[in-house]
Amino acid sequence: MKRLLKILTAAVAVILLFTACQQFLDNPEDFLSYWASESFVKDHSIGSAARPDEAGVPCVSSSEKVTIMLTVHNPKNFSLVMPTASAPAGIVEFKELSEQPAAETEYELKQGDSGTLKLTYKKAFLQKYEQGSGSLNPTITLKAKDGRVFKKTYTFGIKSNTPPPAPKDIVIAKTKGEDSRYVLCLKFDPDEMKKTVTINSHEVKIHNDIKNITIEKKDSSNNGSSYKLSYNGNNSDFQIPVETPLIGSFTERRNVQQLTATLPPPQEKWVLYFATNLKVNAGNDQTSYTITLSDLKGVTSDKAVATIEASGPTHTVTFSVVGGQGGSLTGTYNGVPQTASGSSTVTLSVPRGENVTFTATPTNPSQYKVGNWTCTSSAGFTGQSGNPTATLTVRENTTVTVQFVPLSALNLTELKIHGLNALGGSVTLPYIVAQVAKSDISLAFSGYSGIPFTVIPQLPLTLQPGETKSITINVAASPDNYLAWSKTVSITRSKNSVANLTSFKLNGETKTVPFAGEYTVASGTATVTDFAFDADSTGATASVSPQGNVNIPVGSGRNFTITVKAQDGTVTQNVIFTVKRKEYTVNYSVEGGQGKIQAGLYTLTTNSSLSVAYNGNVTFTAHPDPGWEVDSWKVDGSTVSSQTGTTYTLSNVTGPKTVTVKFKPGVFDLAGGPDAWKRLKKEVEKTEGAHTITISGEITATNGPGNNGKISIRRELIIKSIGSSASLNANNLSGIFDVNNKLTLENITLKNGREPGNRTGAGAYVNSTLIMKGSSAITNCSAHKGGGVYVNNGTLIMQDSSTISSCTATDKGSGVYVAGTFEMKGNARVNTNNDVYLESGKSITVTGSLSHHPAARITPNSYTNGRVLATGAAEKANFKVTPQDGNKYWRFKKQGGEVKFVPAKLKVTFNKIKCVEVKDASSEAEYYWTMKVGKYVIAERPSNSVWDAKKGHIYEFIENGEYNKYFNWDFSYFPISEIPDINTTPKNYIPVYINIMEYDKSDPDDHIGTTKAHLTYDYDNDQWKWEYDGSQSHGNQESNPHITIGDSGEEIFTEEYRTNDGDTDVTITISWKE
Repeated sequence: MKRLLKILTAAVAVILLFTACQQFLDNPEDFLSYWASESFVKDHSIGSAARPDEAGVPCVSSSEKVTIMLTVHNPKNFSLVMPTASAPAGIVEFKELSEQPAAETEYELKQGDSGTLKLTYKKAFLQKYEQGSGSLNPTITLKAKDGRVFKKTYTFGIKSNTPPPAPKDIVIAKTKGEDSRYVLCLKFDPDEMKKTVTINSHEVKIHNDIKNITIEKKDSSNNGSSYKLSYNGNNSDFQIPVETPLIGSFTERRNVQQLTATLPPPQEKWVLYFATNLKVNAGNDQTSYTITLSDLKGVTSDKAVATIEASGPTHTVTFSVVGGQGGSLTGTYNGVPQTASGSSTVTLSVPRGENVTFTATPTNPSQYKVGNWTCTSSAGFTGQSGNPTATLTVRENTTVTVQFVPLSALNLTELKIHGLNALGGSVTLPYIVAQVAKSDISLAFSGYSGIPFTVIPQLPLTLQPGETKSITINVAASPDNYLAWSKTVSITRSKNSVANLTSFKLNGETKTVPFAGEYTVASGTATVTDFAFDADSTGATASVSPQGNVNIPVGSGRNFTITVKAQDGTVTQNVIFTVKRKEYTVNYSVEGGQGKIQAGLYTLTTNSSLSVAYNGNVTFTAHPDPGWEVDSWKVDGSTVSSQTGTTYTLSNVTGPKTVTVKFKPGVFDLAGGPDAWKRLKKEVEKTEGAHTITISGEITATNGPGNNGKISIRRELIIKSIGSSASLNANNLSGIFDVNNKLTLENITLKNGREPGNRTGAGAYVNSTLIMKGSSAITNCSAHKGGGVYVNNGTLIMQDSSTISSCTATDKGSGVYVAGTFEMKGNARVNTNNDVYLESGKSITVTGSLSHHPAARITPNSYTNGRVLATGAAEKANFKVTPQDGNKYWRFKKQGGEVKFVPAKLKVTFNKIKCVEVKDASSEAEYYWTMKVGKYVIAERPSNSVWDAKKGHIYEFIENGEYNKYFNWDFSYFPISEIPDINTTPKNYIPVYINIMEYDKSDPDDHIGTTKAHLTYDYDNDQWKWEYDGSQSHGNQESNPHITIGDSGEEIFTEEYRTNDGDTDVTITISWKE
């Protein structure tokens, strides 16, 4: 020790020079001993009950916090640093947990006296690692508040794993059937079984880790039988174990019955039923069973013990009621009552020397009493006749019965109410008697007098005239004398016989005596109500026939009879009268002429009147002149809504009325026959008249006076076919229509119209609007211009399946000449044997998709690029265009929502030459070439300026300064033969020629390859086709026999040449674009 002090003294000498520590100077030995001392944890004890798992690690429950007391070696009474939430300081570490718990929140360490520490695990911390899911082993490093850290650490094992619960209660029962076995009914606490905790963010039942249940029979040769036990699929109950060891097996509630103590109800959960191998019979020794549960980690529950007491000899006790009538007999053994009633018999199994008590209970003590008891054998039985209880001490098999004796009944001899005999159960009192008191009733029985009685309901009883009420007279039973007696009596008060009617109401209006024989009402129905009587007619009634709200016939009216009856039903009076409807005047007329009006079957007129009964109806019929129809009906000057038919019914007349009808232009049905053209012309040329003219069949112009000539449309009009089609045949005598007002043709054919000389529009000359609907057609018409239709300042609209065909013009527009507006849609069509001529600035407007391809052939006034031919929903396929001068087919397409003339550019570009393989004596080839499109040389390299190339070398024209190696030509119309600048001689195609040679110093130059092809234009499909001129030669592999370049298209392809002198490729691009 002295040597150690010397060393320490030298070590701190320098420090003391600067600190001048008074403590060291005063007592250097104590000072050095303090700094040399160590503090550490020596031992620990867990405050709550801890149980080891199968690995021997102590496990604690998470239901409450757990306190662990630490014993500390602390000879110098160091004041130690405790961990806090803000400064855990590394004092308590949980090295087996990935996430360190929070000091003060999940655990805390507190210093008691100098030799103890208290480590507390909070409830939430324990629940977080329940079911042994984490090792909560702490590593404790002590630190003094003076800054010293002690080297020796302390750790121990601990886990959170709440042990499985033991059964809360055990009930001894037995199995059903003759060979009964004892059953252990194991009842667990439902609240405990349903407790949950959250582990790894998942909520689980705290005990769903139960694995086994072990049942050990005392004095058994083995150490108990273990059964697999778990929660069921939805964690709402146990999954019943299925193992069947010798000592017993688990069964279901339906196989178990009560022995002595009450069983749980069948629906109760968390109950296990263990059927032992122990029979329920005499001679069993006392037997005990120990029940233990264990979880997946091997933690066990408390042990629960169930004991089945030893049993001696048993006997049967059978008991019943004699005759099964009068009452019931209850036998009670071991606190459990069982009852026999009616024809039932009850049998008990009772050990010898045990007692059974019996209680006899009459079903109704007012009708039965206890009679005699019987007991076979009678030894040990205490039952006495008339006594409701008895006791039996069991010595052998015994049968017990009891008899119930009925009481005698009363015999009624007299029953009067207000002196009138009521023995029959009913009595009728005079009208003047209105009340019954108890004193008004007299009652007598055979052999008895003055027997008291009660009455229900409580008297006095008040009766109205004609009213019937019932009373019940009751006599209470007299024990041992007579039975209870009761009788119900019906009491009726008579009614009044006087009835005098003084007034009634007819449709709410009061009619009084004396009554008339006839009444009138401002209604179509009559109701007779509210009958009134004089003061002596109490209870009188009256009825009317017919009754209710009765319909009153017009004219004849309806007869009514009022029958008056007294309260007692006697008829005292019949009142008879007739009710008729009131009548009103109705005036009717025609407003503005053009027809007549008729009321019912009366004469046709323009102005008249008639009388109509109240709520009556009258039907008017309008008779318009030909070509006119009903415009409106009016009643009292107001137009009748939605009423434009030829008939109108004025209903529910309740006062004077005025009815008028007004006519308007309608449908004129033009029948055929002689002079039909004349009649049509006359009707059409009216400025006022029918809005629609219907035609059936064909109307033909003739040379008859007035039966021909062009028809002028002088009002807006529809001309339509009655059937599927009709026609107007001008017979080449004139044109057909001058359309100066809107005209609609529906399923009408105009044919054989003819305008001579310079006249125009043989089918129709349009200055307004002409609409062709349905299957309307114009055919075989001829004029100078606009053989079918000449649209001047108006509009032609073709829709549905309307057509114009087979018309001619000596100048322009055989089908349609458009100087105004022309609209088309649907299946409309101007056959291509007719054209549509468009004046300057005019086009066809397509207002809906056209189904025909083509729907018309267009002839524009001029052929220039950008000239618009059609707009709207028009597509190129809907039209053809007349070639300019008969042989120039202009290119047109849809662009920007318009079908118009659009030029395009054909461009043929020679992109590059590639040396694929050199087959000459040297490693280089010396190329020269000629490439032509039409009559133009596009690319040429002379033999005195060859291209030296090795295998794989590529000559790209643009990279070698040759920028314009392409043919480029704008086309507005075709055929090509009409464009002489392209070809040397006229051709309907453009020839393409390629010839490639290789220079040879010693021999003649090598011919590498030749292409002879042509480009042909397909006008209908707006595309160019590349094809070879017959078989190729000089190594051409004919790799591109057919290439198509469509609208806005571009194709890049390679001509391949393969010869013994070398292999070469030429790449070409051809485009067709605007």
